[in-house]
Amino acid sequence: VWGATGFTGKYIAEYLLREGPQNLKFAIAGRNKSKLIATQESLGESYPNALKLPLIIADSANDDLLQAMARQSRVVISTVGPFLQYGEPLVRACAQEGTDYVDITGEAIWVKLMAAKYHDLAVRNQALIVSCCGFDSIPSDLGVFMVVDYIKKRYGKDTGAVKGSMVQLKGGLSGGTLASAVESISNGDNHMKQLARISKDSKPKQPRPKNMPGAPSKYPVYFDNDFGKWQGFFFMAPTNTSVVRSSSHNRNYGPLFRYDESLSFKSAWSSTTTTLGLIFAYFMVKFSPTRWLLMKFLPAPGEGPSRADIEKGHFTHRVVGQAAPAPERAYAEVVGTSDPGYGETIKYVAESALCLAFNREQVAAEGGVLSPAAAMGEALLTRFRQKGMRFTVSNEPFLKAKI
Repeated sequence: VWGATGFTGKYIAEYLLREGPQNLKFAIAGRNKSKLIATQESLGESYPNALKLPLIIADSANDDLLQAMARQSRVVISTVGPFLQYGEPLVRACAQEGTDYVDITGEAIWVKLMAAKYHDLAVRNQALIVSCCGFDSIPSDLGVFMVVDYIKKRYGKDTGAVKGSMVQLKGGLSGGTLASAVESISNGDNHMKQLARISKDSKPKQPRPKNMPGAPSKYPVYFDNDFGKWQGFFFMAPTNTSVVRSSSHNRNYGPLFRYDESLSFKSAWSSTTTTLGLIFAYFMVKFSPTRWLLMKFLPAPGEGPSRADIEKGHFTHRVVGQAAPAPERAYAEVVGTSDPGYGETIKYVAESALCLAFNREQVAAEGGVLSPAAAMGEALLTRFRQKGMRFTVSNEPFLKAKI
């Protein structure tokens, strides 16, 4: 667990101590030995076995230490962000050493950069580099995967237009997530230029299906009959749609496949005002004077909600998919029973790592920089369901469900 002294990293180590199989062997890693010892002692108060955990000293500025860590690991979990600043050296080390890797980033530009730089190397060395294994973007990626798989197996068809909506959401603000978002927005243009230089064969934008039943609305605020609520901009949608489209490319969801995502609201007014507020926040982050002012009022990286607040959080994400050709449909639901950015993210990334460590023979992909669904698919869904997490799919609409 790389970044174990941080807020999320410590919770991941705790989850592995509590939920991991008896034959699990793992270490906690970071750049500061005294902080690692303090983390180990804190974990040891509830889990005596934590006092026996190996400590690995490694720094994102030291390639030799990162390679040594990767060399002695089967899987590395990374929580060290913003990933655009600190993430690349570890990805490179794992790709070079043939070590599987998972992380909790939601920085879509960085994920694309890593794929452009290290996918071929990871394929050659049979290393699976799997980003976005937290709340960004497991519900969306596996929600769509369930729909596509259901339509293929039940109807023998490809999937066309798919839409997802976060119909319930309650959780605290993450300092690390906010820092990553700020980095992506403030330096996004520079990172996109770098990506353009690396990616010689840039893919054209996915065309919107015309006159296709079930195609998402082109309006920013609209009422959706399938979700039974008003829809507006979801701040995680750009990352989630990017991850889902990557899965579609690698899993071949079909030539007419398209995914769009939104956030549910009780009224058109709340949808409109929230969307305008997010646009205002975007421009505040984009320019350095207002960004400096905004950051004074936001949580710092490493800070997060209390354990009690984490347990109070929850979310429900729903996905509707249309067969191509129509008319058959599939409906998937992913439910989280704790804070999305912490409680559920910790479960998702830990079980993703355990999937690669203990179920590698059930994973179709052998190596590469891939999305969760493309890399692990059904094997990961099985682990989640065995742990009691709600990932369901059927041909029954949500109309009778009360939210």
